[in-house]
Amino acid sequence: MAHVVAADLRAVGAQDVTLDEHAYVTAHWPASAGAEKCSTLAFCCHLDTAWQTYGSPAHPQVKRYEGGRLVLGRGRDGAEVMLDPASNPELADLVGEDLVTSDGTSLLGGDDKAAVAMVVSLLARLAENPSIPHPALGLAFVPDEEIGHGAALLDLDALGAAYGYTIDAGPLGEFCCETFNAAEAVIRANRRSVHTGTAKGW
Repeated sequence: MAHVVAADLRAVGAQDVTLDEHAYVTAHWPASAGAEKCSTLAFCCHLDTAWQTYGSPAHPQVKRYEGGRLVLGRGRDGAEVMLDPASNPELADLVGEDLVTSDGTSLLGGDDKAAVAMVVSLLARLAENPSIPHPALGLAFVPDEEIGHGAALLDLDALGAAYGYTIDAGPLGEFCCETFNAAEAVIRANRRSVHTGTAKGW
């Protein structure tokens, strides 16, 4: 996917397109006339998708959502695959919308392929309409978000952006101004296993 994205970036006219040995793709886009002194804005997307089920080939489809259960199709085991507003309450906001989904046989991978497509499409629009005002853009497409490494090896100095946005899955129109941070600890306890309801303690 990194090779495909790098080729797409070159095709729309991005500058300094680089694909490194870790599958990080970076590029730049010049500022519009009059905005050259503005700070560079970064957009970052991740290239990987969840690994827990089939990811390829993806079979996308467009479905008009009319409410209730949204049946996508049948999985490889023949079982019905569907989305239910009881477990996905965000569906309530999408009644009447055309939704791009998988057909149930694999992941769609929209997290985060949709963001990658959006950023490349934005560049194509800027190429067609250079009068749209915008600062210089630093672009990063990184692997490993789904396993928690994300942009760990991204060269921020080379990207050269003063601020930026990670484009990822979420409700339409939602902006998050903070992110989680986490640490892991492994603790081993050497004790006797006991059920809380037994008469004897330790």
